[in-house]
Amino acid sequence: KFDVQLTVGEDPAGGLALSWNYATDLFDPETVTAFSARLLRILRAVADDPSVIVGDIDLLGEAERHDVTERWVSAGKDGGAGVFAGRARTLSTLFDAAVATHTDRIAVRYTDDRLTYASLDQRANQLARHLIALGAGPDTLVAVILPRSADLVVALLAVIKSGAGYVPIDPSYPADRIEYVLDDARPVAVITDRSVDVVLPAGL
Repeated sequence: KFDVQLTVGEDPAGGLALSWNYATDLFDPETVTAFSARLLRILRAVADDPSVIVGDIDLLGEAERHDVTERWVSAGKDGGAGVFAGRARTLSTLFDAAVATHTDRIAVRYTDDRLTYASLDQRANQLARHLIALGAGPDTLVAVILPRSADLVVALLAVIKSGAGYVPIDPSYPADRIEYVLDDARPVAVITDRSVDVVLPAGL
């Protein structure tokens, strides 16, 4: 029924019995074994210290940690770097090229909303200029608290065009979680709309 499923039941001999069912065209046995190993690390950490914060538990084994900290970071020159039409290849420049090539084609379709590449570009540029005036740029963050919509695509693209990074926040999150994310990220601005009922920090 699912791509991957973990079933937990009582073991007649005592304790819990866990079993995995997974789509073999998507997962191999080694990957599912790694899932099991990470789950066991979480369970052992909680058993050793019930007060531990689950998000702080280290999920990586020694081999995985070596891959992340040594092998992958020293695998050679990043093949994604390059020049596109005389400019650095970035998501923003790639989108600009798409606008030039597909000006009147539909770029965004959400329910009854339709945005062509040209109209998406125009709206994103307008918002990007406003964000830049508010201090958005490289090494800054902009929080985006919007429901799924065409406006969400405009907002994310505008942040990218401003040079800032975006912090996506689901407007259905509890108020205290949104407050925590905003306090932790310290964005220079927040993009939201009247459909979102959230109290923003003073001065933001």
